[in-house]
Amino acid sequence: MSSLSRWAVAVLLSAAVFLGAASSASASTSSNSHAQSLITSAIAATKSAKSFTIVGIGMSSGEKVKIDVTVASSDAFGVLTYGGQSTTVRRIGRAIYAKSTKGFLEQQGASASQAAAEANKWFSIPSSETSSYSNLKEFLTVSGLLSGLVPSTSKGTVVSVKKSTFDSQAVEVISGTFAGQKGVLDIATHGKPYVLRVVQDASSAGGGTVTLSRYNSSVHTTVPKGAVDL
Repeated sequence: MSSLSRWAVAVLLSAAVFLGAASSASASTSSNSHAQSLITSAIAATKSAKSFTIVGIGMSSGEKVKIDVTVASSDAFGVLTYGGQSTTVRRIGRAIYAKSTKGFLEQQGASASQAAAEANKWFSIPSSETSSYSNLKEFLTVSGLLSGLVPSTSKGTVVSVKKSTFDSQAVEVISGTFAGQKGVLDIATHGKPYVLRVVQDASSAGGGTVTLSRYNSSVHTTVPKGAVDL
């Protein structure tokens, strides 16, 4: 399990670079000044959310990576997929659980017999397993996930700001080049200015798309039946 974050974080890396850069982008024109203010407000609003669902798709080492996780203060659940193989995760309070497909376990170095024995079984990840527990926690808490998604500082240049819609919601779309990478950020214009989507140029290393939805929705999950200690 300790290798889990090695690939899962890749799908968020592009968004992290883009959001962090945009939050401190140069405001040399009125358009950039508006964009800087908007992104600053969006990051603050997003960080204040009590829950949300995040879906990210990208590439890592030539394989498609996907994260689909819903997080809240006391509960979280989701699926992390790499090369078509998946790990399902849950958090209830501080307790974290995970189960993987046979193919995923083999991808991570398990022998065929080990993978067959442990596939599709729920395991409780004890906090004493510091690396595994901490890596999973980063993807199963609001603050942990956003701390990886929204770094503090970088430099960049806003190219354009325009109005559009995404997922039937009115948004302002900010395009630019940040930390040497081209990207697009969609921010809600009605209600709180939540970040709804980040698209990193597919031609760049680590390019991908991250969407955020279901802000402040009720989140509840249960202890997996038959879970055993890792």
